[in-house]
Amino acid sequence: MSNINYVLEGKFRNQKLICTTRLKVITDDYPGGYSLIPSSISSYHIVNIFNNNQYFRNPFFSNSIVNKNNKEYLISVEWKDGGTSLILINDKYFKIFLDGMS
Repeated sequence: MSNINYVLEGKFRNQKLICTTRLKVITDDYPGGYSLIPSSISSYHIVNIFNNNQYFRNPFFSNSIVNKNNKEYLISVEWKDGGTSLILINDKYFKIFLDGMS
């Protein structure tokens, strides 16, 4: 998939997501970002999980192949102030998103 860690559709479309202690949507009108936390989100739904297996050779062992499994999460977010966003995030961002929602 492309545009990982972005809002793909809906409210804040084509805006980048950043990850600090919380997941945030960064926009031109509010550079501080809109946090994806329970006080701003009424609900969310995991639409799909993509497994991206990447294989590469280990440079230290010529005949070994390393499998790196990367997941991407497609999530629909319902904002409390109205609107819905469809976001695509990687494993790291997903863990921070879940921590922020608990």
